Formats: sequence, C-alpha cells, structure tokens
Amino acid sequence: MIERPETRPTLDTRDYARLNERQAWVECDDFTAERYRQFARYLPPQCERILDVGCGWGRGGAEIRLAYPNVVLSGLDCMCSIA
Repeated sequence: MIERPETRPTLDTRDYARLNERQAWVECDDFTAERYRQFARYLPPQCERILDVGCGWGRGGAEIRLAYPNVVLSGLDCMCSIA
C-alpha cells in the first residue's frame, strides 16, 4: 500500500515566473513560427475554433491566423509577473 503525504507541496507563483524567464527565447527563435505553420497544415479545413494552449505572446497564433483567417482563435498561457 502506498502512503500519501498529508500535505501536498505548493508551487509559489514566483516559480512560474522564473520558468517563464528561461523560456523567453521562444518569442524570437526562427522555429516557433515554422512549427505553427506545420501544425496548421494538419487542421481540418472546416475548423471553426482553435485553442492555443501555451501560446506565449501569440506569435504562433499569428501564423495560424494566416492559414485560417476566419477561425475563432483563443490563446491561453501562464505568464506571471512579480511586483
């Protein structure tokens, strides 16, 4: 029998901020846009809605928008700031 701990470890939002800081390069690398163009080629032509989870600042969504100009495009990302 596996015993579960009484308390779960918590993740401070500052931990997310530090993780996001290390991922800043995806906002300017050459492959992000190409990866989204590749992804868009596999979407069905009748696609009406797209949810981009982990969208960052939306560079990939801009590429999807070029391929699917009439789609309802929503983006979701966890970006934290520390005051």
